[in-house]
Amino acid sequence: MGIAYPEEVSRKKFRIFVLGSFQVACLRPVIYFLGIVLWTNGLYDPDNLSSTSIYLWLDLFLGVSTILGLWPTNILFREAKQHMTDQNLKAKFALFQAILILSSLQNSIIGTLARAGHISCSPPYSAKTRGQLMNNQLLIIEMFFVGMLTRTSYRKQDDQPGYRACDTVESQGKEKRECQQSVLTN
Repeated sequence: MGIAYPEEVSRKKFRIFVLGSFQVACLRPVIYFLGIVLWTNGLYDPDNLSSTSIYLWLDLFLGVSTILGLWPTNILFREAKQHMTDQNLKAKFALFQAILILSSLQNSIIGTLARAGHISCSPPYSAKTRGQLMNNQLLIIEMFFVGMLTRTSYRKQDDQPGYRACDTVESQGKEKRECQQSVLTN
């Protein structure tokens, strides 16, 4: 039994799906701003992982928002895949999901593990700082590979008509003219 997807996407459904995907980008800064305001009031404590912690609930809300943002994106991908078969959408969509998961969920998971004491401290770094360091180092390596894969999936082929660089097209036209002139003179 699978998830039921709409057979045809109307304009209204399309807007809803776009807003569902866009809510992640909108809610993240709002939640961070709310966290900063609550932190200045002393209510937002990242070290407090109890069930009444505002930090834990906001972090959980961001994780759920990210996962829910993937659902409408998946529906839009399935619809676009039918109409844009020559655009390499599978690789582009997989990279988009990887970026979304690596940039948001990985940070939350490593941060929660560090605050819960599962990442040990080693001087001169505390467990929290070491968790942030690990996350940043992982992100650098992961985003390098994602960048390389993105470059290959978005790159257009030069050997297909319409995809040639301007200097290649001009040089080919010049070669044809030179060839025609040499045939006329012979």
